[in-house]
Amino acid sequence: MFDIPVCRPLLPTLSAISPYLQRIDSARSYTNQGPLVELLERRLAAHFNVDHTNVACVSSATMGLMLALLACDVEVGSNCNLPSWTFAATAHAILAACLTPRIVDVEPSTGTLSPQWLDACSAADDAPVTLVVSLFGAPIDTLSWATWAGERGRKVVIDAAAGFDTVVPSPLPTVVSLHATKALTSAEGGFVICTDVSLMDRIREARNFGFSLSRRSQRAGFNGKMSEYHAAVGNVALDRWRSTRENFDRVIRRYGNGLGITKQSWVSATAVFPLAGNVERAESELTKIRIETRRWWGRGLHTHPAFLAYCDGLYPHTEIHSNRHLGLPCFVDLQPETIDKIVETVRRVL
Repeated sequence: MFDIPVCRPLLPTLSAISPYLQRIDSARSYTNQGPLVELLERRLAAHFNVDHTNVACVSSATMGLMLALLACDVEVGSNCNLPSWTFAATAHAILAACLTPRIVDVEPSTGTLSPQWLDACSAADDAPVTLVVSLFGAPIDTLSWATWAGERGRKVVIDAAAGFDTVVPSPLPTVVSLHATKALTSAEGGFVICTDVSLMDRIREARNFGFSLSRRSQRAGFNGKMSEYHAAVGNVALDRWRSTRENFDRVIRRYGNGLGITKQSWVSATAVFPLAGNVERAESELTKIRIETRRWWGRGLHTHPAFLAYCDGLYPHTEIHSNRHLGLPCFVDLQPETIDKIVETVRRVL
């Protein structure tokens, strides 16, 4: 047990959710694209300044990735590129969509994939789909990826699980998590955003067993719908997004100032920083004073037994990045004096 956990979600209270729960009671609609899910989709669309048809809420971000990959309409078993440094769900979604993960070592400078880096990886040439991952919520250059995909006739899906604050709508399907551990939350859930209307239609079909205007399945699909109860939480979270963002920004800024790291312009619910020095010793020293840390993405997909069959060669850049990055405690009511204590310990060790 830790006195200070690495993550301490703060979901909306009963009093805040109650008006939305009353709407559920009145409508007696609990799932199957109910009115609160419709409301959440419209509000998310307004937040990103797109039409409501460009947003689809789903039961989880992993489900969103599966649906987006299915909607790409590539041959079953096709290779799908993904970075070796990411969360396990990224690879699981590829397998669930009946594609074959092609795990690629990350670019040294960015810790993820770029079009230029992928072009240099000859092993990645035969993959019709690439799953790009946002680095702990960092912005993705969607324009470059869209251009690359168009020039090469490839499909690109963006895993922006922690990237609610940095999403840029584009023709590429981008999947955002609304899990309890994320900055904007519906307790469990996520959404897909994409300006390609035809692709979004296929995603909505796949979200509902492949049904389209009838109860006959037109394509492979799942039950990927968000419930009205989760949409109620998500709507309250949107109501208070401004204050939530300010609090996460306060935490990230104080860490950055204390550690001498340039303040990022975006927020997420994880404080993951590249550290120069003995990161394992920093972990150990913080554990001694009952402060939890976490390697959110572990040591890379190539270290997971479930994915060894999809690894090809060595992953030196992934190992460098995974050994340098450490997740420190981050939540909206983390006190300044606690952050300072963590920073002092890290600075002393490193």
